[in-house]
Amino acid sequence: PRSLPGCARDAADGHRGPGRPDGRGGDRGAGAGADCANAHSAAWFNTAGNWGAGANKVSAGDTVYFCGTISTALSTKGNGAAGNLILLSGNGATLTAKLTVAHAYFTLTNLALLGNKVSFNTTACSNVTLINSPIDVNGVALACVSLDGYDSTLTNAPAWNTVRGCTFTNWAANAGVVLTGHDNLVESNRFEGAGLGWDAIRCFGIDQTIRANVFNAVSSNPTNSNHADIIQTFAGSAATVSKNIIFERNTITNGTAQFGNLEAQYGAVDIKDWTFRNNLLANARA
Repeated sequence: PRSLPGCARDAADGHRGPGRPDGRGGDRGAGAGADCANAHSAAWFNTAGNWGAGANKVSAGDTVYFCGTISTALSTKGNGAAGNLILLSGNGATLTAKLTVAHAYFTLTNLALLGNKVSFNTTACSNVTLINSPIDVNGVALACVSLDGYDSTLTNAPAWNTVRGCTFTNWAANAGVVLTGHDNLVESNRFEGAGLGWDAIRCFGIDQTIRANVFNAVSSNPTNSNHADIIQTFAGSAATVSKNIIFERNTITNGTAQFGNLEAQYGAVDIKDWTFRNNLLANARA
């Protein structure tokens, strides 16, 4: 496996990028990827020709280290492999633009996002793990993490993904985490509410598990009409079914958010087989 430092300081911090004398290219040094002083650009990361087998490409088993402050949206362009994942390491960097994972077999670790989110996007996104990453949306109208992109049956959708050991704060739309697809796990994360009035989790899809998370100070916002729920779903079409959902061993503390809201709209019977067990509420609303 190789290590490919990438994407250093790509915004208006004055460091010049390769071939960009105006300083807007965003990398220091030669941009050869040897280290953070000579990192590849965000544009390099976002180019499909730089992914796949071959020298100086992101391939199965490689590690990509992010460097500096990255304000260009990043999107994966190729797959890892079972037992040979691609590792994206935050490496002390801060991402202020969206990171989209649209492929399979990745581990994302220690990614610090400020004012934006991680999107598990498209039906090709599977076997991806996001771990130990603080995501502060900073009041922007976004979720912290969303699983997006599915067909009407949900059989082709983000699947077998894991979100574990992360901290989510200041989300200001939908929910801290929005689930679609099937067989995804949200485990051992901390949701820190800021009274912005949005749900902690919106759960759609099939065979989803939400386990051993802490939801602290998730509350409704008295200045608007939103009511906050720890977990919410609403079904009205095939794309918004929610079946075989497990919500267990979670801790809910110090908030005014409603525990849950499961709502079947338009007479559709698309919410069933939910299991709630062994959850703890302290100074919280049932």
